[in-house]
Amino acid sequence: MDDIVLKWVNYLTTVKRYSPHTITAYSQDLRQFLSFLQDYKGAPVTLQMIKELTLKELRAWLSARLSTGFSPRSTARALSTCRSFFKFLSRNYQCELSVISLLESPRIKQNLPRPLSLEQAESLLLEIDGYASETWVGLRDRALFTLLYATGMRISEALSLKGDVVTAGDHIAIRGKGGKTRMVPLMPVVHEAISKYVQSCPYPITASTFLFLGVKGKVLSATVAQLSLRRYRQSVGLPASVTPHALRHTCATHLMQESSDLRGIQELLGHASLSSTQIYTQIDQRQLLQAFTKAHPRSRSD
Repeated sequence: MDDIVLKWVNYLTTVKRYSPHTITAYSQDLRQFLSFLQDYKGAPVTLQMIKELTLKELRAWLSARLSTGFSPRSTARALSTCRSFFKFLSRNYQCELSVISLLESPRIKQNLPRPLSLEQAESLLLEIDGYASETWVGLRDRALFTLLYATGMRISEALSLKGDVVTAGDHIAIRGKGGKTRMVPLMPVVHEAISKYVQSCPYPITASTFLFLGVKGKVLSATVAQLSLRRYRQSVGLPASVTPHALRHTCATHLMQESSDLRGIQELLGHASLSSTQIYTQIDQRQLLQAFTKAHPRSRSD
């Protein structure tokens, strides 16, 4: 079974092209399932054992996860992991397990992202450089967070950019999750912020070097970027929900308020499914309701 698991992981890496983080999470999920199955059955796991699994046994696994502290969200992901693994077994080892299609995923409470208001986003981009220890570091932070807000990039995508962005046109190609490439627009305000940062940076930034650098000249880490934003938000009294990733949500939410172009926002963010983008329609509706309630207090008792 260990050999089969390794082949499945290799399939996810080379064929599905999942990220290292996703590979690690899926591997842990599968190991936990196989460990439960071995304890439950009292014998080493085999293909025949998996083939003969019943709905009762699969439900026992889900129940065991939830009773030992795993969240419904992580358990739902673990179920998705097992479905992927079983599909791999069916395709490569003639090991069918149709009963898993009858297993319902745990219900997950959907937590809507908490975007910044337009005023908060504008203040952040105008003031963030004043909270850095050095002038060039402040300009770097302003350029980075302007980029995140203007394009909806993930922090990992932004930090992987090279210096050739400086001379790029009004669009750049971004390699996102699953190795998929998408085109992202670069507005003049982003170009301006990046140019000011590059001119002030004490380290050389070329087409082949990383664009965003740390104080020692190495590629900037996501942790350091998060600390910069934390320093700012604590100073001005913003909530802990204001993170680099919140700027991605903020970008999408503000675009939704202006255009309601779901397909366009999906392409900009690099969502594989439109359902991932549709969450921003809920945010927009919630904000409209809050604004209406604030403007018409009587409506709360009507």
